[in-house]
Amino acid sequence: MSLRARLDAALREPASVTRFGGLALGESTHLVDEVRPWRVGDLAVGQVLVQDDCGDLSFPIWVDHVGSEGTRWGQFSLVQQEFSGFPPEKAWTTILPPP
Repeated sequence: MSLRARLDAALREPASVTRFGGLALGESTHLVDEVRPWRVGDLAVGQVLVQDDCGDLSFPIWVDHVGSEGTRWGQFSLVQQEFSGFPPEKAWTTILPPP
C-alpha cells in the first residue's frame, strides 16, 4: 500500500495505527508537528516541500543505521502552493534502500 493510501487510512481510522514513536522527515531532528487532512477554511496558499534536483534543502531518504555509508539523500525545495487537498505528486517521495 502506498504512503498516501496509508496516511489516508490512518487519518480516517486513527485507532487502526499500530506504530509508535515520532513521525520524522528523515532523521529524528526533523520531527513533524501535525498530520491532518486539509480542511475548508485552512490557508489556501502555503509552502510545500517538493523533490528538486537543484533544491537547496537535503534530507535523508534512506538512513543507514549501521554506519552511514548506505544513507541516501534527496534534494528538495520549499515552494508556494495553492492547496486543494492532497499535495502535488512532486511532494511524495518514494523511500527505498540503496540498490
